[in-house]
Amino acid sequence: YLLVSLLKRRMEEEEVDERNQMLVVVVDVNPNQLLFARNSDSFSGIMNSVLTFINSHLMLHGSNRVALLAAHSSGCSYLYPDPSETNQLLRQQDGQHEAFYQVEVVARRRLKAVLARDMKMSRAAGSESLLSGGLAMALTYINRVKSGLGPTEKVNPRLFVISSTGDSADRKSTRLN
Repeated sequence: YLLVSLLKRRMEEEEVDERNQMLVVVVDVNPNQLLFARNSDSFSGIMNSVLTFINSHLMLHGSNRVALLAAHSSGCSYLYPDPSETNQLLRQQDGQHEAFYQVEVVARRRLKAVLARDMKMSRAAGSESLLSGGLAMALTYINRVKSGLGPTEKVNPRLFVISSTGDSADRKSTRLN
């Protein structure tokens, strides 16, 4: 009986809490990628899918959090949350959930600005994305959020990276190291 009780308690402690999940997504938005050069419509489809994935994560529980970062040829940028805004709540007009609308509007506005700036600087910048910089920013964001929590609060971070550069496995493992 004691062994069963200890195993049961151990399993309960190891269960992942569905609340307070944080998803940080890093998207490679370099317009020089082969996939985007071959099919220009694929970029908008990928971004729509990413936003749908983020909304699905937010829908799982009201305490879930998200962050969206863009890695591009001239730098790395936060798409959501916008670091320059002060928690301004945007009002939806079509009956869409407020959190979904907030993420979509802010991310699309920031992405448009990032891509416009990237196109202007495309001659000066290289054609490679700064994906490792995006990973560093994502880890820094996770650390900043975790350090800002109270002593009884907890967050379970997840990191998701999307890139279509076609790099070899050697280059990907170098980034992760």
